[in-house]
This record gives sequence, C-alpha cells and structure tokens, in this order.
Amino acid sequence: MRGQPKEATVRMPLPPNTVDAVDQVPGCIGRRPKVFLSFTGGKDSTLALHLLHESCDIAALVTFSPRDKPFLAHPLALIRRQAAALGIPHRVCYIDHPTTSNSDTHSSDDCVAPVESPFVLAYRSWFTEFVAKEQVDAVATGDIEDVCSGFLGRAAGGSGLVILAPIWRRPRPEILELIAEHRIQALITCVSLRLLDEGLARKLCGRVLDNDAVALLRSSTTTDGSAIDECGENGEFHTMCLDGRLFSCPVALPARLHGPALSDDARFLYLAADWE
Repeated sequence: MRGQPKEATVRMPLPPNTVDAVDQVPGCIGRRPKVFLSFTGGKDSTLALHLLHESCDIAALVTFSPRDKPFLAHPLALIRRQAAALGIPHRVCYIDHPTTSNSDTHSSDDCVAPVESPFVLAYRSWFTEFVAKEQVDAVATGDIEDVCSGFLGRAAGGSGLVILAPIWRRPRPEILELIAEHRIQALITCVSLRLLDEGLARKLCGRVLDNDAVALLRSSTTTDGSAIDECGENGEFHTMCLDGRLFSCPVALPARLHGPALSDDARFLYLAADWE
C-alpha cells in the first residue's frame, strides 16, 4: 500500500555471531556485559544506547570511520559533542580501506565483500583488540535489518565477541514510538537523491524526525514509486541526535549552517556547517 513501509512477511534471521538480547551474550552469567557501542550519532545507535544502558556496562562509544573521507551525514565533531553530553568515552577507530560512499558507515560494495576481505578483516582486527586489551563482551549496534549481508556478524567471527543488536527486526512504528518515549530528537542530516526526489529531500534535510516528518515520509514514495522506509533503513535518509533522556544537555548546532548542500557527486543533499 502506498505510503506504508516495506515490512517483510517473514523476517530475516539474525546474522552470524549476533544476538538481540543482553541475556544471550555469552560468558556473562552473574554480571553485566561489557559493551562497546558502534556509534554514528544517528537515531538507531542512540536508541540502542537508551535501551541497553541499564543492563550493560557501556564502556565506550566507538565510531568506525575511513581516515580520508569524512561522512557527510555523521560529522565526527558533532559525534564528539554527543559523547560529551552523554558522558561516555568516545573513540574513533579508523578503517583503512577505500569506500564508495561518504554518507554511510560502509558502502554496499564493502558490505557484500567476501568474508575475508580487507574491509571485514579491518573490523575484525579492532574487535579482536577490544577483547584482548579491554575484555569487551559485545559490540552493540543499532542495526534493524540485514542490509549488509551480515557484515558486522561476519567481522565478529573469531574475534571473541558477539554483536548485540537490540532493535533488530523490530517493526518501524515500534522503533519510532521508542524514539519518542526516550525523547530522542533526531535531526535529518542527509538525504539520498538516488532514492528520493530533490523536492522531498529539501523538505526533509535539516528538520527533526517528528510526527509531521514521519507523516510526510508515509505519504511519499521513492524515485521508483516504492514506499519509503520511515526509519530510512534502505538509505533514504540519515540522522544525528541532538537530545534524549540520557543527554545531560541538548547538543547545540553551529550558529551558522550552510545547508542543505549538494554533495560533490550529486548523490546526496546534506546539512553543511562549520562543525569544528
């Protein structure tokens, strides 16, 4: 039906080396798992943090990033401000591997690469280090669907930790309700012009993902006429969170914003600013 998210009748199983509940993390009987959260600053990883913080020891927020191509959707300077407001240590783990997109944590080409690709091995190296040096039990993620062929789960193989995905397979309305319940304010910072037309993209970029924005998503379609995933799980849009129950204070945006701006490759409309 037009305007409704594409919910599969049969949900995909969990990827390898992945669990969706804290009590499924191996080796943690009688204690809280020590968890690093894979953190982009977007609504999904921020929601995962809010859901896990009472049952896990969230020891660090970890942002995996290419060294030479900053993400348009998730500026590192803004992520650092989020971490400060959350009061949780933040670290950047650089992935020295070329990517084809500067809007996401990893490109689709990298995600579907063979199990032992350099990209997967780079993540596995970090995971192995987390276990050896800091006794981390799990890396948590805000993944909802298997959009990358079980990429993180494959990278976790042989590392000694598992991937913890607390919002895996949850219906989109439930996720949006949880975001509202935890008072998470998610700002749309980047929109795909491959998936959404520019007129719609300009209406979305720079606005908060509130009820009105969700209604706009539900009443619109992608460029090929398909329903838009209201959580942007197909890459339609990306967000950064400015506030939430766990934030000690709202994260302030720079006084001067330059966007929405067109990316160099004309594939994205993004919120440009002097983030530093």
